[in-house]
Amino acid sequence: MLCLEKNPYNLRNKQGSKRKYAPTESVVERKRLRNFDYIASLPDEILLHIFSYLDTDDLYYNVRLVCRKWRRTAMLSSAWKDVRAGNDIPTHILSNWIQFSPVIKHFRISDRNDADVILEAVSKHSSHLESITIENCWGSSEKIPIQSQTLCKLLTRCKKLGKINFERVKIRSCKFFKLLAKRRNNGKFLQLCYVGPVTPKQYNTLKESCSGWIFTEFIEIV
Repeated sequence: MLCLEKNPYNLRNKQGSKRKYAPTESVVERKRLRNFDYIASLPDEILLHIFSYLDTDDLYYNVRLVCRKWRRTAMLSSAWKDVRAGNDIPTHILSNWIQFSPVIKHFRISDRNDADVILEAVSKHSSHLESITIENCWGSSEKIPIQSQTLCKLLTRCKKLGKINFERVKIRSCKFFKLLAKRRNNGKFLQLCYVGPVTPKQYNTLKESCSGWIFTEFIEIV
């Protein structure tokens, strides 16, 4: 007769193989580090420095949508010192950018037909403005020339404005050119460029007011 008995040694081995050991501290630490979100833990100061290399449309349309922290940091006014916009940015959005960014230093717009509205907002909110560039812009969708009153406000309100570059725009104001000459002769302009048509009256105003200026063929008498 064959008799089978359970070997207690084998039973102990099987039970021992199923025994689970508590993980060591190093294993737990490695797992914690793998699951740690390094990007989300970056201080706001570092994120702000990184965001300063991005365009304003990237900040507004992409970065601020990632998470609440990024939105809060991306929308800080100190991240918006350089604002550039083409005709792909709607007027109301660009106006909002200007209003909540009082520390704008450099501003540039191109290929737009709302220069009157935008420059009014700039003159009102951007007292720290240092340079401005306007390229191929109309005053409004109905009128090509940029309003004289708006341009004069830009010069009188933005005391730190030291660089002006207007290209392919139309200005009818003589008062604006007189203010330009006054600020330039007082040493408040580092660089000034206007490429566009001028009337004979505007040209004479420039010649009479701007002693020591050099005129180039870029100025077109109309």
